[in-house]
Amino acid sequence: MNSTTIPDAPLIIYDGACGFCNRTVRLIAALDKANRFYFAPNSGETASRLLRRFNIEGEQHHTLIFIYGNAYFTRSRAVIEICNHIRHLKWLGILLRCLPFSLREWGYRQIALRRYWFGRTDSCPLPPSRLRNHFLP
Repeated sequence: MNSTTIPDAPLIIYDGACGFCNRTVRLIAALDKANRFYFAPNSGETASRLLRRFNIEGEQHHTLIFIYGNAYFTRSRAVIEICNHIRHLKWLGILLRCLPFSLREWGYRQIALRRYWFGRTDSCPLPPSRLRNHFLP
């Protein structure tokens, strides 16, 4: 896959400078035994193109975005959809879906506001070699 190709697979747009986000992405990659997920930092060219395509350009620096096919999900709904695509986390997706939307969103915002407590980087760390082609520019 070249750098201009966007895969037709589950794709997560995340804050590449956020330590919490980077660790979460690595956890998802480790749990994704089928290597279906792709990842793109919110400051990269892949994220820019997708955000323009879906007309969601204003949120990329504050929100986790999950894209699959012709649909996208943000914030707590993105978390639920990601969990639904990982066998070992389906239970968490079901549990989160049972919570009222306003409570889920409040919880998401609380974590998002404090995400830099877990560290901040100037650039995205290199992914493991087996997953390098799953991290898009």
